[in-house]
Amino acid sequence: MISLALLIKPVSSGCNLNCRYCFYHDISNNREIKNYGKIDLSLTDTLIKKALESDSKHIVFAFQGGEPTLIGLDYYEVFVSKVKFYNKENKFISYALQTNGTLLNDKWCGFFKENNFLIGVSLDGNIKAHNINRNDTFFDVIKNIKLLETYQVDFNILTVVNKNNHHQIKDIYQFYKKQGFKFLQFIPCLPALNNKFHQDKYALTYNEYYQFLENLLNLWLSDFKNGNYISIRYFDNLIRRLNNQTVNMCELNDKCSITLVVESNGDVYPCDFYCLDDYLLGNIKMDSLNDLLESELMKVFSNDKITSKCLTCEYKMLCYGGCKRYREQGHNYYCPSYKRFFKNNLSKLKEVNKLLKVIS
Repeated sequence: MISLALLIKPVSSGCNLNCRYCFYHDISNNREIKNYGKIDLSLTDTLIKKALESDSKHIVFAFQGGEPTLIGLDYYEVFVSKVKFYNKENKFISYALQTNGTLLNDKWCGFFKENNFLIGVSLDGNIKAHNINRNDTFFDVIKNIKLLETYQVDFNILTVVNKNNHHQIKDIYQFYKKQGFKFLQFIPCLPALNNKFHQDKYALTYNEYYQFLENLLNLWLSDFKNGNYISIRYFDNLIRRLNNQTVNMCELNDKCSITLVVESNGDVYPCDFYCLDDYLLGNIKMDSLNDLLESELMKVFSNDKITSKCLTCEYKMLCYGGCKRYREQGHNYYCPSYKRFFKNNLSKLKEVNKLLKVIS
């Protein structure tokens, strides 16, 4: 195993916001224990030791929530110092943290820069699009993004595409350009676990998602042709797929990526979208990482990616059925969105690919 990725929930589902569509709030409400509280240092010590004792040469420690900054900066300072102390083999270490951006300050940003953290900031567009679902936090988030820029911290913007902002993508994209944001992720909002897509208040229908992708691609292509390349993760990965290169989006692979999600009590799950009682792999206190990774539940979960309908699809190699959390009645709800999008735009993506090869 060359690389090991751990997604750590240091404050479980705890958060200082109450975003209306939050998938982890929904997940935690559908398990026996909603919130496990803050992770303790003894468990952190065990986690770090076991990660560094694995045969992985590259270890990714990523932090998510809830809101992971709620545990305080002191925790991360201790975490990094412990990694340095136990990393006797000088393994390559990467850090990442996903945040709503409201609690950052100079100390946080200085720490991120010093320790090479990659920061994902949740922002749903301009003020109108963002505030409707995210507690009127727009100005706090923008202020702290500028602080990240001041400290030259690597960051990207993560936008949840939902009923309230998908039709504003032109305004949102132009706003991001004006702000100088060059690394963007757009993910379709998940419906609540017990909801149908077309009945959910926030999730898009497949027609809405198709139109969003179409509009976003046209904006992206226009900038690309004018020499202004903006990284949009989904489009970047489609280009990589056309080149038969490794992609970094789990949903575009033929199997679910192997990432261990560690809750604050040490419970381990196979995916952030499946931190549910039925998917519990074990606990980091008692189980070895190898046993967790090689468990039968993990194997079944990872291999349950491509549906029977995907096998004969002409676009199989581009999406491999997508993320299974978007399934409805056994198949990806957005399959019609992707098929229509690929049919209309695959030639455009191939042309971009040719031009990029010439440039490089």
